[in-house]
Parts: sequence; structure tokens; C-alpha cells
Amino acid sequence: MSAAGDLRKLWDRRIKDDATARGLRSVGGFVYQSDEDYLAVLIPIAWPDIKAGTVRLSWRAEVKPLVLDEILWAAFMPDQDLGGPRKRLNLRVNGAFTVSGLDLGSGALTAQTADDPGVAVATMLDEFERLRAEFVAAHPTLDQYRDAVGPIASGDGSRRDRLLQILTLMAAGDRDGAAAIADAEVAAGERGPMYSSSQRAGVFELLSLHCKPAEALAEFRARNTPTHTLEFISGTRRSIVLELAAGRDTGAAFGNHLRDFNGTDDFALILSPLGDRAEYLQAAGSGPDRITVEVCQPGGQQWGVDSVRYVIGRPGADGAPLDVRIELPTSSQTVGAVEVFGVDEAAELFTSYYRTGSIPECYSLRPAEGWAPDGTNVQLG
Repeated sequence: MSAAGDLRKLWDRRIKDDATARGLRSVGGFVYQSDEDYLAVLIPIAWPDIKAGTVRLSWRAEVKPLVLDEILWAAFMPDQDLGGPRKRLNLRVNGAFTVSGLDLGSGALTAQTADDPGVAVATMLDEFERLRAEFVAAHPTLDQYRDAVGPIASGDGSRRDRLLQILTLMAAGDRDGAAAIADAEVAAGERGPMYSSSQRAGVFELLSLHCKPAEALAEFRARNTPTHTLEFISGTRRSIVLELAAGRDTGAAFGNHLRDFNGTDDFALILSPLGDRAEYLQAAGSGPDRITVEVCQPGGQQWGVDSVRYVIGRPGADGAPLDVRIELPTSSQTVGAVEVFGVDEAAELFTSYYRTGSIPECYSLRPAEGWAPDGTNVQLG
């Protein structure tokens, strides 16, 4: 370790030891003090400058009611096991999914590298304890904390400031006010500082829902229930599979994915109803204007099969020569000219299938292969 690293480690250790001696707690380099209502956190940073022979100790402190993170977790990660009281307290201090508290103050001190760190550390800890004690005494209730947070004008403050404001209003019982702010942020395109991949929503939307009647949350969950899988196939990397919810995802991105087709890196896209890999719509292409689209669906009893993969074409495909070759990474596919699509039309086929489970009746279907009840593959064209 470098001399600066050794010195920083010395100061960090001294901060932790001196804080512990005062009855304060530490986790992950943070110092904190809590009671039944409030958590105050001190974030110290020691910056040694070996050439100058000094150490700069800077710090900032913040405070928040304990209940704010509980409200956040209930909305944002309702199924997560967060452990017992001590673990939850530590998560409030340095967890990834927490709300930042209201600013208590900040400061900086400079000491010589040869000095005992205890003097500067004691000064910092004294100030932290004083600021905390004064704030808690002046704001013993959630209503008073809400007043201290105050209104944040639209466009002002960070997303974390807005998150603090919303949660504080919820804690103080003003759920209508909290929902109004959260809804305004969502309408402006803001997700907030956190996004839940499992719930497919940003924290602002989730908090808004938790301010409303239970029916709103139930409707949201129904809209967000996955209905399809979308698989991206590349010749140079592993396939990627995403889940889509037809009640929420518009499907507007299909065109973007198809536009990336180049026959090597990205060359195929498969859309399937969730849980049914026997039915799907798939596209393959060597470029954004050389795309073939196929659909696999039940049927084909006239050929002794249970399901058939069809090549989709425009009207007039019957009897047309198969004279267009589309080169793919490990094979080539030969189709008719009326079976070659550009990005926009291919995207419309994907959107139709996504929304309705079928393609428009104006398109023709050329049977390519089928699957018998015993799984045997039958070439049909």
C-alpha cells in the first residue's frame, strides 16, 4: 500500500475507534447515531497529501426518520428479505436502495501528517453530535421534519431530493400530495434514482401507486405481468432473452432491433408467447432491407402435422420463384422477392403478432416445415 493509502487507513481506523468510544456506530466507513425515530449519518473522507505533508478531513452529515426507508422498501422491494433490525439499520446507512436524508451540515479540517488524528476527529465528531442533537430537539415529529424538507419547486433539486420529499409526505400522512409530485415526475419522463427490474418500474411510479387505492396497484401488476419473450440472436455473442408485458410495453422498439440486422452480429429476432415455445414469430436478415419473417402456429392436419412454420409474404407470393438469397452467419435462406421485408413492414408484423397473436390476413403464408405429434420434422416446402 502507498504512503497515502497507509495514512488514509490510519485516519479511517481512528475515526471508527473514536466514534465507537462515544457510543456511535460505524459501517462501511460511515458513522451513525440512531434513536427510536431518527437516523443521523456522518460521511467522513480523509485525503492525505504526502507532498504537502497534510491531511484534509472533510465531512458531511444528514438526518432522516427511520420510517422513510421502510416506506421505500415496502413499495420498491416488497418481496426482499432485509433481515433483522441491525441489518436493516445498516442498510439505511449504506445500502444501495435507501433515501438520502436532509442535510445537517458539512465541514473540513486540515492537519499535518505528523499530527495525532484525534484532535481533528474529535472536532468533527463534536460537530456531528451537536448538529444532530439540535435538529432532533427542534423537529421531534414527522410534520416538523416535513416542514424542514420543505417544498421543492418543479425542476429544482436532484431526483434524490424529490425522493426524500415524496417519502416524507407519505410518512406525514399526505399521500395525495406525495402522489401528485410522483405523478408529475413520471409524466415528465422521470423514473427516479432507482429502477426495479422485477416490477418493471421506477421508484417514483411505485411510490405513486402505494399512495393510491389497492385497485391501482392490482391493475398495475396485471398490466406488468409478462406475456411474451423476445430473443435476440447474434453470430458473435450469446443470445439474450427478455420478457415483455403486452399491457405495458408498447413494442415500439421492434423496429430498432430489426434495424440492427447485419447478418453477422445481429441477425435474428424471435417473439414467443410466454411459456409456449411452439408458437412464435421470427425474423432473420442480412440487413435492414433484407429481412424474412416466419410464423409458427398450430395446424397442418392436412399434412399430418400439429404445427407449421410458414414464411410470410405479400399478396401474389403463390408460385413466385424463390430467387432471393439472404446470407446468415451459419447458413443462407432463399425466399421469394415478395417475402423480403424492410424494417418498417417487418416491425408492423411483430407489433400485430404481439398485440393480437396473429398477423394481418392480407399476408400470404407459405408452409416451410411442420412437426408431427411424435415430434418428427416434416419438410413442407
